[in-house]
Amino acid sequence: MRRRYRRPSGSRPTAPAQGSTEALRTQVRDDIATVERETGWRYDTDLSVASGTKVGGYPGWTQVPDWPVCGCGARLEHLLTVATWEFSRGDEKRWIPLEDRAAMAGWGFAAPDDHPWRRIQNPAGLTLGDAGGIYLFVCSACPERPFDHRFDCS
Repeated sequence: MRRRYRRPSGSRPTAPAQGSTEALRTQVRDDIATVERETGWRYDTDLSVASGTKVGGYPGWTQVPDWPVCGCGARLEHLLTVATWEFSRGDEKRWIPLEDRAAMAGWGFAAPDDHPWRRIQNPAGLTLGDAGGIYLFVCSACPERPFDHRFDCS
């Protein structure tokens, strides 16, 4: 079942004061807290970064973000993530395709090695470190498109 967040009736979004960074931060924190309270969905695991192997988007860093910077001074843009796992504990209710969810019954690290969830979590059979990822970045500001990479694991 797809859950959608609906703003409580009668409430309207409010715009923070022009140029007020702290007001904006406070509003975003309050809105996130409201969504979590009313839906049970957590921003960090259910709504923000899609984990797994992907093109574009925001990297699902395992460790503290380590953005490479181009020689021109621009922060490189995330191009590709190759990840050991497509999801991990906590983000499974959002990032597993609907057609795979029935096979997830009884999933957990204590499950037998032949449990279907293991193939869903790691369909390519990769092990990068101890369940990490490789992140490729590119500078779209430079005509020669310089690139760099990062690797992290838990």
